[in-house]
Amino acid sequence: MTLSPSDSRSGVAATYYTVDGGPTQTYSGPFMIDGSAIHQLNYWSVDNVGNTEVQKSETIKIDKEGPTTESSLSGPAGNNGYFKGSVQVTLSATDNVAGLATNGTSYKIDNGPQMAYMSSPFTVSGDGTHTVSFWSTDVAGNSASPNTITIRIDATAPATQAAAAGTAGAGGWYTSQVQVTLSATDIESGVDGTFYAIDGGVSQPYTAPFTISNSGTHTILYWSIDRAGNAESQQSMIIKVDVDAPATQAALAGTSNSDGWYTSQAQLTLSATDTQSGVDSTYYTIDGGSSHPLFSAVQHFQ
Repeated sequence: MTLSPSDSRSGVAATYYTVDGGPTQTYSGPFMIDGSAIHQLNYWSVDNVGNTEVQKSETIKIDKEGPTTESSLSGPAGNNGYFKGSVQVTLSATDNVAGLATNGTSYKIDNGPQMAYMSSPFTVSGDGTHTVSFWSTDVAGNSASPNTITIRIDATAPATQAAAAGTAGAGGWYTSQVQVTLSATDIESGVDGTFYAIDGGVSQPYTAPFTISNSGTHTILYWSIDRAGNAESQQSMIIKVDVDAPATQAALAGTSNSDGWYTSQAQLTLSATDTQSGVDSTYYTIDGGSSHPLFSAVQHFQ
């Protein structure tokens, strides 16, 4: 600050000033007023015959710092720092000296166009890792360096595929034990774990292919969970295993003697059972001849 006194008659004896109500100081040359604040300068002069000037004042507004801007996030929180859906971002700015400029807070999403923050939260959506930068400007024109936050969103559950390997028979049945392999993918946060249950049993973590050995119709439930905490809806597959051959019974009817010889025509009845896939067909040969299919559940031979 530079003060320039004048007196056209006796001349200036001294010039005085105070800053912010502080002690009176004698002016001897330019002096500094510093610090972000609204300062009050009072100044006056006295001439050589003792006349004292009425104090003058001047307001000096100094603001050297940009505003402070803070953010808060709201959304469905997941695991490992992920959100499981759209996120609302709220910005709040403060400036203790000049005050914020009108619509003085701005932001960018993923380095997109600059947007004015209009006092209402804005939404960041879509699976992926998003970057939000934001800053504010005060009435004095100061802008703070942009702040940057990272928002990770994974709203999509994993996808699990199941594959069965074994000796395939007819009608969708396997005639050997079956090895089941599960594989899961998740584009964003990654798969945290895969689980399965066999025939309504307890769920188990999947670590390696597992085997279905027992004959029967088996139901496999399987699903995965990603690192964000999204759980896939349970999927199911049916595995039909029949490793046991049918059982065929033969019954003879006719007149026989004590030596086991039939003295009349002998009637042979064949009947087959299979507890899993069921009997598809029954065959027979006579005296080493060619095989014949049995065309009914019971066949008679004379």
